[in-house]
Amino acid sequence: MTHAKSSLKDLTKIIFDKLSERKQITIKDFTSYIMSQYSISIPEPSFRRRIYDVISVFTCLGYAEKNEGNLTWLGKPSHSPKPPSYDQIHKRVLSKEEVLKHKARMLLLYKALEIENSNFHQINDQKAYIPFIYVECPTDSITIEQNNTNTLKMSSSKDMIFLSPSELLEKKTFHVSTIYQALNECPELSQCKELLNIDFSNKKGDDMVYI
Repeated sequence: MTHAKSSLKDLTKIIFDKLSERKQITIKDFTSYIMSQYSISIPEPSFRRRIYDVISVFTCLGYAEKNEGNLTWLGKPSHSPKPPSYDQIHKRVLSKEEVLKHKARMLLLYKALEIENSNFHQINDQKAYIPFIYVECPTDSITIEQNNTNTLKMSSSKDMIFLSPSELLEKKTFHVSTIYQALNECPELSQCKELLNIDFSNKKGDDMVYI
């Protein structure tokens, strides 16, 4: 009989080796076999309990299987994921492409708005502003009074103010020359020209187009 250390780590190594050798055996016979081959400095009931505990751990991990008192060694389970199919990869690429297209379009809208607003620095009425306060109200207008007596008024023909700046900007046209300038000045946008797919055919610099 071999004397073994009483640590759970050492006992686990012993059970792993012996169970992988035996492949299939009853739990009762395997426990008796281990106890006949090894001795450790703990009471016999505790030794038996530890063997059961280790077997339960191996069962939970999928290394072994218990069935009506029988114990079958399965070995280390394989968790290597299946490679994604072409359709899965294609859908993922299309999804990411749509996200990138939306972000590129929004960036171009903001850049074009910046450029056109800077050209109207002396004509405030021609500037377009992005809303920074979002309000839902039952009427078609709302008035906000500031402490400095300035008054801000927003109006809408609907019962709801637009909740997205893109909903406002997509209704605005921009000069073709402005869009070209934004594309040339922003490296991120110049890489997305094909993705943005803006039709400039037969358009001149002063022509107006939607982004």
